[in-house]
This record gives sequence, structure tokens and C-alpha cells, in this order.
Amino acid sequence: MSDSDGEQLLAQIKRKYRREIAELNGHLFDDSGDRMLFRSRKVEDWNPPGITVRSLLDRHTTLTIMNSYEPIDDLDPHAPPGGVLILLSVAGQHKLLQQPLPVPEAEADAWARAAFGPWAEHAYYQGPRGELRSKRTQALFYAVYLDHNRQPRANPDHTLPHQPLAEKTVSVG
Repeated sequence: MSDSDGEQLLAQIKRKYRREIAELNGHLFDDSGDRMLFRSRKVEDWNPPGITVRSLLDRHTTLTIMNSYEPIDDLDPHAPPGGVLILLSVAGQHKLLQQPLPVPEAEADAWARAAFGPWAEHAYYQGPRGELRSKRTQALFYAVYLDHNRQPRANPDHTLPHQPLAEKTVSVG
């Protein structure tokens, strides 16, 4: 996606879904907006908080966007304690039939940028994961790694594919 297409889509999401982005961030951070305190559920919880919105690129698709976190200590035993991995997933489904649909990747990228806010430049695109890689079910995953001071850090998990979100190019439409 060209930078201008991506920026236009991001601006459109921020404008149209301002309340939903605030709700998504409210699931993750405490009421003061302090990014040091997490309210979101850990990855192993099967019902992480999320939002459902209509796709801006595919009129038949709704998107479910969920966030969660996991202590980095679980991924990297050599990391200083207190770091966290923030995960964001974007899944698509038919708006009427509720059947899984492929996610418009450019829109999922824009949602990740909107949800991660100032951390977006440090976010990674992980793509679909393992059992979710079928054509029928497609959820796209994004990650930001934070150190014990909640500052972005490099990816310590080398078992999953990671592409810096800032370097991603996907066409819109």
C-alpha cells in the first residue's frame, strides 16, 4: 500500500471509529491512560476483550479486533522481568452469515496502527498463525514488545514470523 493510501485509510478509521479505538485502548490500559498498567487479559484467557466494526474496504465483512498481553518472561527467560508482549488480532466474518471471511490486510494493518498509537512504529506484523492459516479462517496478528519500563523493545520471540509493521506494503482494494 502506498504511504498515502495507508495514511488515508488510517485517518478514515480514526475518524469513523474514534469511540471504538478508545474502547479497545480502554480494554488494554487503565482509566488514566497510564500505559504502565494493563487491564487487558492475558493470552491464555479465551475471551479477550475486543470490538466488532464494519469493514471500510469490504461491505460484506465485519472485523473483530481483540487485544491481549503476555509477559515476555514466558517467551524469553533471559529478558529482564516485567516486560510484556501486546497482541492484537483482526478477524473477518460475513456481516449477515457470520461465516469467516479473509481480512482485508491493508485495513487490518491500519487498525493495528490505530490501536497501537505511538507504539505503532515499533509494532510487528505476524500474519496468520498456525491452525488459523486456512483460507476459511483468517485472523491476522500484530505484536508490540515492551520492556519493564513499558518502552518498545526488539522482538525476543524468534519462533514466529515478524515483519516490522512500518515496513509493510499492501495495496488497498
